[in-house]
Amino acid sequence: MTDPREGVPRTPNETQLWQWLRGYVGFTQTAAPRPPLYLGYGVDDRFAFSHRLLAAALPAERVFTTEGGHDWPEWKRLWQRMLPTLPLPGCPG
Repeated sequence: MTDPREGVPRTPNETQLWQWLRGYVGFTQTAAPRPPLYLGYGVDDRFAFSHRLLAAALPAERVFTTEGGHDWPEWKRLWQRMLPTLPLPGCPG
């Protein structure tokens, strides 16, 4: 399998990852349940092409984007937006 942008062969790990992620598309009641999957990325990230493919298969409320690329400032912005929306257990106070 190759990257459609560059014709670069994918590693076996990349292929396995895409096969696993395919389980989020066309989920049926007979398939094993999967945990909710959330995606956050910078629109100028060098991996944005693949992120957009995955984003198209996810519910819109689980996809977060920000300006920028693949670096800490972008990830920090994404986490600040994503964390309040995630179904995380609360800490006892």
